[in-house]
Amino acid sequence: MPDDYTANKHTTGTVAVGGSASGSIESRSDRDWFAVTLEAGATYRIDLEGSRTNAGTLSDPYLRGIHDANGRLIRGTANDDGGTGYNSRVLFEAQTTGTYYIAAGAYGSRTGTYRVSVTDVTIEDDYAGNTATTGTVAVGGSVTGEITRHDDFDWFAVILEAGRRYQVDFEGAATNAGTLGNPYIRGIYDADGTLIGGTNDGSGRTGDGGTGLNSRVIFEPQSAGTYYISAVGWGPSTGTYRVSVTDV
Repeated sequence: MPDDYTANKHTTGTVAVGGSASGSIESRSDRDWFAVTLEAGATYRIDLEGSRTNAGTLSDPYLRGIHDANGRLIRGTANDDGGTGYNSRVLFEAQTTGTYYIAAGAYGSRTGTYRVSVTDVTIEDDYAGNTATTGTVAVGGSVTGEITRHDDFDWFAVILEAGRRYQVDFEGAATNAGTLGNPYIRGIYDADGTLIGGTNDGSGRTGDGGTGLNSRVIFEPQSAGTYYISAVGWGPSTGTYRVSVTDV
């Protein structure tokens, strides 16, 4: 049986973001490549499906990996059984904009038809995790935001006076201030973006200084100026929250 798609950059197989393509694994060693154009910084879900989701007859699809524009395999992008049943699924964040190649295969000696699809699952970040953030909070006021993933750091600029004591609260579900289960104040940073020692709220597990799992830090700046509060969820915790600063 002739091969429908080649396993190199010269493949005729293509798939668009938000779309899908079908193919067939004809032999044990068959690999089908599909070209797709991805954007830097975006996160994509790539699914390789077969009989478990009625997407083809292939009983055990095996996504052999994602290759860059030069055809080189990108480490850590292969997957077997990460989707529904024996289907494969990969979450991939493109580092550069351009063409990538998805390699479809099967586990062992399985053969059959399949479907490959690409979905943009990028979640827009509300605030940057550095001094370029647009987030601000005033003393005596509060601001809300959302932690969308485990490594999402939201920074808020605040103007403080020297010699005064401020209470910084980072609240979530415990006080009905949002849905975030375990807020964690990662620390307070100076105007240059340098972490000030001793300003994080403990370990995030035993150092929850606020109500329940909420975080609280008492901070007395040594000089007047702009400071940055870094908010994140402890571990895999995600959700909405409220940050407030009080002059105590």
